[in-house]
Amino acid sequence: MTDAEQHKEPNPRPYAHLTVDELRKVETLTDEEWFDELEARGIITPAKDDAKPIRPVARRPGALARFLKERG
Repeated sequence: MTDAEQHKEPNPRPYAHLTVDELRKVETLTDEEWFDELEARGIITPAKDDAKPIRPVARRPGALARFLKERG
């Protein structure tokens, strides 16, 4: 086995040559393929299996100003 064969990507990415805008236009692209391609490009990070669900943070008006004033 040659060195090139040893380092060959096991699952070639058929959409690697497309830009992100071109990827959006591919009608046959499944959600899984879309996210796999974004992960491969480093645009998004893979989800963790033990990740906690994200809860929205309720902010009152002026919360950022108060925070900065307290820390300033």
